[in-house]
Amino acid sequence: MFSPSDFYYTLNNVKILVNNSGHSKQPNINWNGQEGVFSFLEAPTKGITIHPENGVIQWVDTLEVDTYKLRVKATNSIGEVETNFTLIIDPPQEELIKNYKLFQNYPNPTDGITYFTYRLSLAGDISISINTLDGRLIHLPIINQFTERGIHTLKINVSGLSSGVYHLRIKSSTEGIKTRMFVVE
Repeated sequence: MFSPSDFYYTLNNVKILVNNSGHSKQPNINWNGQEGVFSFLEAPTKGITIHPENGVIQWVDTLEVDTYKLRVKATNSIGEVETNFTLIIDPPQEELIKNYKLFQNYPNPTDGITYFTYRLSLAGDISISINTLDGRLIHLPIINQFTERGIHTLKINVSGLSSGVYHLRIKSSTEGIKTRMFVVE
């Protein structure tokens, strides 16, 4: 019995959108020449669908601004395989620069690479730190770096951190401080 392989995209867990309808790429399935059937393991929000024959995930432009976790299963007579996807819907472009915001990291919880997305409505110097819950500084990935307004994503490797809950803190010279809690497994 052989299991399927290559059931992933390069950025399986990182899909940033700007409030558009759209679709994923067709996943690569190498499964002994047999076609599979694709389905969601858990019913997603209305407006997100998966094509049962080719595995393409589609979404409508009326989805709420949010992060959607999708669990997909491919099945055929040989076996099954599961994978996770994260779909992030951001507000329309004209709203992107109106508000300073630090989004929740993804994936969360994490035990390796995680991504923090932040939005600046004004350009300025920023510093980003990772701290324990009691405020002890663990890491400073960015120190007083001039950053243009708009959306930015920071990739951080947290594999060296002990399991627990941490704060990511962003300080903007023009907009103040934002903090998000995240979990390291």
